[in-house]
Amino acid sequence: MRLLLILAITFYTLIGLSQSPNSFKYQSVLRDKSGLLIVDKTVSVRVSILQSKIDGTTIYAETHSAKTSGSGIINLEIGKGVIVSGLFSSIAWGLNLHFVKIEMDPSGGSTFELVGVSQLLSVPYAMFSQTSGDEKWDSVTGGINFKGGNVGIGNTTPIANIDIVGTGASNASVLTTRNNWSNSISNYTSGDQGFLQAGFLGFRSRGTWQSPTNIVAGDRIGSFGAAGYANGAYSTGAAMEMYTGNSLGTYLTFGTTSTPGATRTEQMRITENGNVGIGKTNPAYNLDVAGTINASSLLINGISVVGSSPWNISGSNVSYSAGNVGIGTSSPTSNLEIIGSGSSNPNLLTTKNNSTNAISNYTSGDQGFLQAGFLGFRSRGTWQSPTTIVAGDRIGSFGAAGYANGAYSTGAAMEMYTGNSLGTYLIFGTTATPGATRTERMRISESGNVTVQTGDILINTINSGVIMKSPDGNCWRMTVNNAGAPVFASITCPL
Repeated sequence: MRLLLILAITFYTLIGLSQSPNSFKYQSVLRDKSGLLIVDKTVSVRVSILQSKIDGTTIYAETHSAKTSGSGIINLEIGKGVIVSGLFSSIAWGLNLHFVKIEMDPSGGSTFELVGVSQLLSVPYAMFSQTSGDEKWDSVTGGINFKGGNVGIGNTTPIANIDIVGTGASNASVLTTRNNWSNSISNYTSGDQGFLQAGFLGFRSRGTWQSPTNIVAGDRIGSFGAAGYANGAYSTGAAMEMYTGNSLGTYLTFGTTSTPGATRTEQMRITENGNVGIGKTNPAYNLDVAGTINASSLLINGISVVGSSPWNISGSNVSYSAGNVGIGTSSPTSNLEIIGSGSSNPNLLTTKNNSTNAISNYTSGDQGFLQAGFLGFRSRGTWQSPTTIVAGDRIGSFGAAGYANGAYSTGAAMEMYTGNSLGTYLIFGTTATPGATRTERMRISESGNVTVQTGDILINTINSGVIMKSPDGNCWRMTVNNAGAPVFASITCPL
């Protein structure tokens, strides 16, 4: 099974400052295929020095046996291993580029697997030490250090720690890094001021960098992109690009490619004024989309109207978990509060179903006064500024209407009204035909008297009758015999 060997940290330290290096130190972190450190274990390492290019001829090779530390680190001194081929002291460091290839066998045997190949950059230090008594390159633990000032490449007057100047003859890569594993450039900064940053900045002009002239609208002034290797070449890939606008403000474009080698297509743009266009190059709104938006969350005026927090979707269900919900109000005081316009008799809440439709109300608790209630609150004036009701005001009702003759019409109902002393009474009404006015059939007054407006009282069950309580507190049931005469029987008073 192939192991995953990760070259995490590599340092080169030159030994022998007044002549070509006769050895240099190498340090690496070793991990297995899962990315776990290989600790306190003896491994085998084969080191090869390659000439001229990354896959060049091996001019020297040696092996080492090393034990990893508790942190997975191995330390080698290249040039002092068991020689496999070549002579380390005869390597002409100053005449060619040189690369070091590292292979390892984590089991300590001789089945080596490639870890990586990297260029050796020790030659400038070594050659300088041969030609100058004032040595500015210094050997430090795990590497080398230039202690004389700035370093210039293609530039004899560097103004930065490393200052690289290209020839300007083509679209050259002035700085290239290569690694046979992940390759990243890290940029650290520190300080207690908010404006500080670890930035990657591009500076673009027309003319030359020595004598810059003004950019013009449409100039690309920078980009961040990536190119993948496919069909035998690295081809144009996804990128973020920075351009100058008509007023020489700047805007961003984001592009992708559909196939290897295809021209990059702009997919999104952030304009000079901050508008974002998806599929649009001249967005007129903060977000302007040519196409369909599929979102798991949507905020309008800071309020989520669909999706994750505070609205949650689970299958075909949606729920709100962040507080109260208001319809017609921005400050609801109940779990669901609905406020109408008050301009007509609207149905503020309507439910519809093509089968039985019920509104269920559950409550719980160990106190007797608790209830699962449906309560109506009626005032004159407005609900914001209520005034006192008057006798005869209908303050609530429960009714039903059936669909007949092409319409829903008035049906049976129980209605609540205020009495003369502003107590309340109940009336129960029915309708004789579809569309007929509802007629009161029974009333329960403020004092509890029950009035049946029209018709008879039928007690259809034999031996059932009317129960009355006598002045002495006993209860009597009145029934009739077969002759129709009243019959009274003493019974236990019902609760």
